[in-house]
Amino acid sequence: MRGKADSFLPLDYKKTLFKLIEVLRKLKDFAIKLQLSELETDIEEIIQKLAHDSFSLAVVGEFKRGKSTFLNALLGADILPSDVLPTTAAINRVTYGLTSRVKLIFRDGREEFIEIAQLKDYVTQLTPESEQIASQIQEAIVYYPVSYCRNNNLDLIDTPGLSDRANLTRITLSVLPQVDAAIFVMMAQSPLSTTESNFLTENLLTQDLGKVIFVITGIDLCQSPEDITKVIQYVKKQLQKIIIEYAKVHFEPNSREYQSYIRKIGELKVFGVSANQALQGKVTGDEDLLKQSRFPAFEASLKRFLEQEKGIILLQIPTYKAIAYSQRILQGIDSKNSDLLQQQEELEQIYQKELARLKTQEDNYRQQLSDLISPEILKIQEQKVEQRVKRERAKVLIEIEQKKLPQMTAEIQEILAEVYSISDQLRSVTGQICYSCSRINRVNAKFCIYCGTQISCPNCNAKLTTQASYCSKCGQKLKFSPKPQK
Repeated sequence: MRGKADSFLPLDYKKTLFKLIEVLRKLKDFAIKLQLSELETDIEEIIQKLAHDSFSLAVVGEFKRGKSTFLNALLGADILPSDVLPTTAAINRVTYGLTSRVKLIFRDGREEFIEIAQLKDYVTQLTPESEQIASQIQEAIVYYPVSYCRNNNLDLIDTPGLSDRANLTRITLSVLPQVDAAIFVMMAQSPLSTTESNFLTENLLTQDLGKVIFVITGIDLCQSPEDITKVIQYVKKQLQKIIIEYAKVHFEPNSREYQSYIRKIGELKVFGVSANQALQGKVTGDEDLLKQSRFPAFEASLKRFLEQEKGIILLQIPTYKAIAYSQRILQGIDSKNSDLLQQQEELEQIYQKELARLKTQEDNYRQQLSDLISPEILKIQEQKVEQRVKRERAKVLIEIEQKKLPQMTAEIQEILAEVYSISDQLRSVTGQICYSCSRINRVNAKFCIYCGTQISCPNCNAKLTTQASYCSKCGQKLKFSPKPQK
């Protein structure tokens, strides 16, 4: 059944989904032909994810930021281990299950089921023993009958804290390519540190993520509501500055890379919450405490995101990956062509070397002036013929492979054009992105409704990604900071 997000698409969701799966299967076949085994595995994982229509949301941030407590508050139950000390030492994936249990997937391929109450003994760094076991675990899948995951076909992923230890940071970075969106958790008492800023721009936003949502937790420790507002406004302002400056330095204006980078933020979402108060309020049924935590406002926004944007992201990310896979296969074709040319050269060298050896041997026999050498010369001449036939056969096989490559390239180019078309249609759904404040406006908007910056040419509607005096497409004179269009 089509979800609510589908009504936002200018193209049929299911048809596009099936088309992407078909494209990825073609790319997988090319990867097999070119013996790109790692790429083949990656593509198959995306195909399976699309087929199951599942969505994964990771919670990331530095250590001691309350990520596990935040996830427990979201789930409404004390499921994941949490502590005042750095806790999580392995990837914990919470997914819907009819009964509560945990499947441990070890790095050596072993699997083991345990009770949820035992989880802290396997995935935390609370004791030397649990930390040692956690280092051997690839992922802990927590099955729990929580309606939040069931209703949204959603996996929630708890990650180790950044900057705690290098090995734990590597674990978090390794899971980012596998998720669809992320919630970046900071503490109200020390928001957006230098390491957090670097992780955001250099690691989080460079991944194929559909969305990043920002949460400032621990607001119950602020002295007043005014302080909470100040913290949220400060983080918003700093995020806008950091993201835009990084994009301008590292990407070409008007490039797909620039647009993709900015789009992951879109209309900046920063929420101040108290995960502790929210969890206690939900567990005890204390509605006043839950309201005080400001958690319901965050949950309402997350619900809208899952209903309205999830479908687009489920298509966008595989589209980005299909483009990357296509480009990787084109590189593989070029590499294959180089290999075949080298094989031709080596084949000719081997043939000429063997021919020279036989000629020398034949000349030596002829100098002996004996009737006994005639059969030997005949054998050498036969060997010459065999070497020539062997060379010609090998040349034909190489030429056959070479003739396939232009056709493969043409097919990949057709696939790329098709995927770019899907990408452009999906981009049109998200609207125009203001390069100044990074917020999403309606499709074909002329001015940003939030800050008033001109974001498209009034004459030809060309998208503007930098401030300029004239449109680079039609030469129209541009204006800036007009009255925002409502």
